[in-house]
Amino acid sequence: MPAFSPAALLDVLAAHGAADPARYCVALSGGLDSSVLLHALHRATDVSAHLELRAVHIDHQLHPDSSQWGAHCAAACERLGVPFTTIAVHVRPQSEGLEAAARRVRYEALRRILRPEEVMLTAHHADDQLETVLLALARVAGVKGLSGIAAAQVFG
Repeated sequence: MPAFSPAALLDVLAAHGAADPARYCVALSGGLDSSVLLHALHRATDVSAHLELRAVHIDHQLHPDSSQWGAHCAAACERLGVPFTTIAVHVRPQSEGLEAAARRVRYEALRRILRPEEVMLTAHHADDQLETVLLALARVAGVKGLSGIAAAQVFG
């Protein structure tokens, strides 16, 4: 496996169709995955002068400390000089469970904030992939459901 570097990350993004100049919006939860992605892309701005980067945090307001996660994300972006936006959403499960409802309203909010020619980036690790496949197996999902989290897809 090749070593990870900002240039290698840009190569992977370009292979998935990112334009040049590239405009990226990181969906920043404040967790390790999205924080590493944000820092790697920030480092990549040193490699490519044609890269625009910003971050957005979705506050689901489901936990008493949720605003602290937003503040954590804002502080991280301020330290890096990355433009940052936080959006509060209201999660109201319809026919789905709470987690599915949170995902639905999060993606709706991210679609609304996405700018023309901008690529929305989310971060997932191998355990997320495994969990997605296992949940799909439990639901008796078809081939698409069993493929896990797509590396790239149309969004917005």
